Amino acid sequence: YVEKTTRQLEHLIERFDSKAKVIELDAARVASFDKRDDEISRVINAVDSALQSKSSIVVLYSSRALVRDVCNQEQQHVSSLQIGDRVNEAICAVVASTIQKPSARNAFVVAKGGITSN
Repeated sequence: YVEKTTRQLEHLIERFDSKAKVIELDAARVASFDKRDDEISRVINAVDSALQSKSSIVVLYSSRALVRDVCNQEQQHVSSLQIGDRVNEAICAVVASTIQKPSARNAFVVAKGGITSN
């Protein structure tokens, strides 16, 4: 499923390249416990900045590389499902923050696929 979604994302970016602001959420940073908040803030600011600059299309996606071997604050291994949950929560946090801002007045969000379509 990741390969197909990646192809779809590449097609979307190619099609709207000149019109869209493309922003990647770094899944490895979100999965880590010490960089998560900084990554979410970075992406929120990037999306808000794009919308303020009148970019009508923002493509927000998570990095495509598989994230493994993450440990929580107690140095316990974090499962792939838990990593997926953290990425999903980060995307939801970005969207929730963004839609409250005036710059998002005429914006809309399209989410596709599995765990990130919440």
